[in-house]
Amino acid sequence: LSTRVDKWSSVWLAFPLLALARVASAWFNIINDCDETYNYWEPTHYLTHGFGMQTWEYSPVYALRSYLYVGVHASLVKFVGLLTQNKIIMFYTVRAILGLVSAFCESCFVSAVSRRFGSLSARLTLLFLLVSSGMFASSTAYLPSSTSMYMATLALSFWFNSRFSLAVFFAVGATVFAWPFSALIFVPLCLHTLYIKGIGFAITRGTLSVSIFLIPSIICDYLAYHKLAIAILNIFLYNSGTGTTGDGGGAGSSVLYGVEPWWFYGLNLILNFNLIWLLAPLSLLVPLFFTSWRRNLSAYGSLILYISPMFIWIGAMSTLPHKEERFIYPVYPTVCLCGAITTSLVYQAIRGQLDSVAESKKTDKPVSKGSRVRSFVARAFLLAVVTVAVVASLSRSTSLVLNYNAPLKVWQHLSQHQLRTSSPTQDNVCVGKEWYRFPTSYFLPDANLQLQYVKSGFTGLLPGKFEPQNGTWVIPQGMNDMNREEPSRYTDISKCKYWIDLELNNQQESALSKATNDWELLYRHPFLDSSSSRFPYRAFYIPFVSARKNVYADYVLLQRVDRNKNPVSSL
Repeated sequence: LSTRVDKWSSVWLAFPLLALARVASAWFNIINDCDETYNYWEPTHYLTHGFGMQTWEYSPVYALRSYLYVGVHASLVKFVGLLTQNKIIMFYTVRAILGLVSAFCESCFVSAVSRRFGSLSARLTLLFLLVSSGMFASSTAYLPSSTSMYMATLALSFWFNSRFSLAVFFAVGATVFAWPFSALIFVPLCLHTLYIKGIGFAITRGTLSVSIFLIPSIICDYLAYHKLAIAILNIFLYNSGTGTTGDGGGAGSSVLYGVEPWWFYGLNLILNFNLIWLLAPLSLLVPLFFTSWRRNLSAYGSLILYISPMFIWIGAMSTLPHKEERFIYPVYPTVCLCGAITTSLVYQAIRGQLDSVAESKKTDKPVSKGSRVRSFVARAFLLAVVTVAVVASLSRSTSLVLNYNAPLKVWQHLSQHQLRTSSPTQDNVCVGKEWYRFPTSYFLPDANLQLQYVKSGFTGLLPGKFEPQNGTWVIPQGMNDMNREEPSRYTDISKCKYWIDLELNNQQESALSKATNDWELLYRHPFLDSSSSRFPYRAFYIPFVSARKNVYADYVLLQRVDRNKNPVSSL
């Protein structure tokens, strides 16, 4: 462990760079997962504005989600509300705050990497964190897995610096406050703490940390649900299949929401980290090619210990049938670290006897031609890795924004239009198959505009609505934990003033903008038709090429034509 931190890897330099990247993410990042909307933004909106959509997990019957977690974020919204009443500005400001939190955690991580693994590994880690598409997507997501990533990053940072008390504290926070399943990431930290500090230290620090996070959670959930509930235990039992449903049956299972093959995460990591991910697993093997590492098994053992969380987590998650990209967010920074370690080791290997080259410069001895060649090749290798990583990462992030940001654009336009034309009566904005791309009720200007669902090809359980009064503890109707469809969720399209949809050429549902004269177009934005577009153009943005090769559909905002007065002109 070095006592010095490379100046280019210090918190004071890393944080401003990372902050700029994360604020950009807050502004441009899409909502990648409907869980972010319905399980976190919506209950937060209910706490701050009195209405919102409610998933079955928030029914007091099941109590799978903790109100401490959403309550903390609701407090952020309330704070922002002191400065502005515009709900869309609230949304983006909270995302920016999350991004700044991530930037701080990442900058601490880079500094710790500099101490533990050296300046080159730290500089490369910083670069990979800055540009990777995975970090762009995860750093500003309002999800427990992202919060777990923040806290895990801090826990690993303190661990690298041998500050075990703080490492244990943030590891417990990542598990108890954010996401209980992330406990697996910290198995190496726990074993190392036991070995270095002893069982007494581990028990006292662990118990204190658990108390700090768990007691407020239990109190908060008791006040919200009006019953004793330990949300992290409930969600663990549900996903493990050992809990019980509200009607006394066997527990539900995450496989009800889809299963993926074992290579799902590998493919996603290639898309989001490209060459960085391909290099990351090699961090276990590359040291074995060096005589100095083979002779120093203690150093190699330490390396394995510190990078093992990534391998443990991705390996364990790959064995589970239900997979989602967000599940591996907590180890995204370690992917950057492992890719940086491999790159650094290969760079040093190519350069060969750098010490002798440095000495020859000090003593004015001529540098051999072979040394100059090795130095050139090493620099060329480093430049190639950096170039590929930067270009591929920025290309991927640009593709995600340009191809999939239509829902945010369309709902934002609806909010602005409704503010200009709002009436005292309640209006409905309806969605069919696009229910899962609804961003959040922060894009609805007030309670006079309500989200409604129209029957489509989806046959699972859609979210309901929080009761206007006492909605956190009133038991809602039509909830179940088996993803069974609930017909009461649907409304007739004749009751809809606005309609939002993605109009694909091959969709089962009618494209209302073309099939009837009852609707007029207010706004549309292009959205990638991924089934009709080819790889790599749909996955990576290639200037002047992707636009020609990809196929786009219209994401539309329609308004029902009022036959009793002059039609509203299209915008």
